[in-house]
Amino acid sequence: MVLTPRNVVRTSVNRWFVRELARVNRSILFIASSQDTVPPLFKRSAQKIKQTDSDDHIAGYLPLVVGMPVILKSNVATELGLCNGSQGTLVGFSKTIDTTDRYPAEEIIIDNLEYLLVRFPQSKHQCLPGLPEGVVPIFPIKTTFSFKVSKNKSISISRKQFPIVPGKSITVHAAQGKTLDMVIVDLAVPGGRRGRGFDPETFYVALSRVRRLDDLLVLRDFDPRFFQKTQKKKDLVREWARLKDLERKTMRANEPLCQEVQRLATNCPRVSNKRYLPASVYVLSIFCFHSVLFLFFVSEVNKCQSMQD
Repeated sequence: MVLTPRNVVRTSVNRWFVRELARVNRSILFIASSQDTVPPLFKRSAQKIKQTDSDDHIAGYLPLVVGMPVILKSNVATELGLCNGSQGTLVGFSKTIDTTDRYPAEEIIIDNLEYLLVRFPQSKHQCLPGLPEGVVPIFPIKTTFSFKVSKNKSISISRKQFPIVPGKSITVHAAQGKTLDMVIVDLAVPGGRRGRGFDPETFYVALSRVRRLDDLLVLRDFDPRFFQKTQKKKDLVREWARLKDLERKTMRANEPLCQEVQRLATNCPRVSNKRYLPASVYVLSIFCFHSVLFLFFVSEVNKCQSMQD
């Protein structure tokens, strides 16, 4: 899995991987073309629109090779584990496509596919009749996005396409909360204005997705000076000050309880060189903890009300 903070790098890596997979497996590279509804006055831009992904990364031209890893980009059936971000493997199409007299890795654009067959190992559904275990049909969905035709003009595009993307590379944002077996990380940051939106904290997420250092590989050279930045964001500093102030107020409001807990913990009996706390200590500790949660909740509610005002 290749992790990168940039969507353009993710898309390029996925397209390269799919073509290489077709070449190595001597397979045909199929391209599923989306069905786009374009306003009549902008029919000339239809081809350019087709080459653009929607806001939720639904592709106009979706490369397909049997055996490629894919990632679901829509909540198909959350109760069955088929949700946005689910990883699977493409195993087939809704119809048999004649590949006679076609050479390996040749690209064939196909329209009007009814469904794709994808195996999701982590899904919770029962085996469907006529399909292998873990394989489910994925149908096209409709989505709407805005396409900029000029500096001051945007049009609304309706697209019907399969909600999957090649899954060899994902963004760092999409990798949050995941534990991956092997990861290749792209630490390169674009120069100039394009690199202003990147923070060193972003790459911490990418570098911490694996269990062992041996499972991590850096894709290309990077500038180490980028990770030596120590700029503190003003909003984070304010939030840290707010939490410290809340801590002081909580300790002040519960000072008698805190002193009682400390006294009981100090005077508790020892058994076999181990200190055992009486039940009263646990009760007071739980009460203090819930008091902190309550004060934090009240602080958040007041903060939200002040923002609305």
